[in-house]
Amino acid sequence: MIRRPPRSTLSSSSAASDVYKRQYQRRVRGTVTSMSTSSFLFAAALLCTVLLLRAIAEDSAGPMKNTPDGMSSVGSFSPPQLTAEEEKSSVMPKHLLCDACRAVSYQMGRYLDEFNKPGNTYTNKNGETRIKESAYLEALELTCNGDRKRPDQGLAQYGVKAVNGRNRLSGPGLESSDKPGILMGGSKWPGRLANRCGELLGEHGEEEIYGVYARGEDLFGLVCAEDCAAEIEGHQQEL
Repeated sequence: MIRRPPRSTLSSSSAASDVYKRQYQRRVRGTVTSMSTSSFLFAAALLCTVLLLRAIAEDSAGPMKNTPDGMSSVGSFSPPQLTAEEEKSSVMPKHLLCDACRAVSYQMGRYLDEFNKPGNTYTNKNGETRIKESAYLEALELTCNGDRKRPDQGLAQYGVKAVNGRNRLSGPGLESSDKPGILMGGSKWPGRLANRCGELLGEHGEEEIYGVYARGEDLFGLVCAEDCAAEIEGHQQEL
């Protein structure tokens, strides 16, 4: 029968091992406590910094009044304040018709450019490349009704922006797109633009619009002569 020594008679190496384990556990606990304290202090400092920066931004921007739902101020810029007509009318407000026409004529040209490629074109008797009728009709339809494959493109890119104290449409092809400010988009503005686009197609006809494009002339001069009459007249007087 093998006799095992009592626990009190363990070797000196085993005893040293127990001492080392206890020391290691104390060090681990101390490290965890130190890390927890440091993490807490860092989080508190970060929160104070965020609150301070927010207070500075609000102080520099000033109080907001009548801010539209879903909009907020950014630095010194505020969302456009809409008039009753801009907010409730189902059609494009009169003072924005010229901007709307510029946007529509720009998008007409862009979509016609997209369709002006092999497969959609033919060469006439004079050796000129022309877009097939079915193709340019589709291009103009996409301009007004939008492209389901790209719902965020075309007229969906436009909204209203306050520029020099006046609300203007802003988006691709418009001068106001390069001006600083907050753009207020949404289905209201693309929907109004789509309605105006359909009206312009009805007034001038797809064939006439494409004819102007094919001759390399400016679509704006055709479709916007009425909506932008005052602006065009003012520009001619300046010249």
